[in-house]
Amino acid sequence: MSEAVLCAVIGFVLGTAWFGTLRINTRLYLAGGALWRPVLLQLLRLAAVGVAFFAFARQDALALLMALAGFLAARAVAVRRHGAPAG
Repeated sequence: MSEAVLCAVIGFVLGTAWFGTLRINTRLYLAGGALWRPVLLQLLRLAAVGVAFFAFARQDALALLMALAGFLAARAVAVRRHGAPAG
């Protein structure tokens, strides 16, 4: 498997995790209760994606673009599966 394809696959996995935890985070916010849980989850989500994309950017532009393409493909799957946001 070429390096570019691997970056796209990793980006897709990262995007799937991002949008899956977004769903969990939304439920935590709407459930009420302790606010620190959804805030902590949000910070962890941002840190993980930030570190991953920083690593791709340090590699080269193609790695970053392929990872972003995989991430956006995961977004398309999540929107198709769960529906577009209202508004």
